[in-house]
Amino acid sequence: VLNNIGNLYRKQRDFPNALAYLQRALAGFRALGNTLLQSTVLSNIGQIYLDLGVPAQSLPYYRQSLASAT
Repeated sequence: VLNNIGNLYRKQRDFPNALAYLQRALAGFRALGNTLLQSTVLSNIGQIYLDLGVPAQSLPYYRQSLASAT
């Protein structure tokens, strides 16, 4: 649910709230050990940084997403 809320905020271009919800989602999925959903959330965070025009900040999240998915 938190990931979905974060994505809704992203679509509204409310990036601070989007990041806040996605960070909460990530913490929850890490606590559960759900690497698939961690990968999804990390990719979503990376996309926000691309949307903000700072691709250098997005790259670590995309790398973590790939690492979590494998």
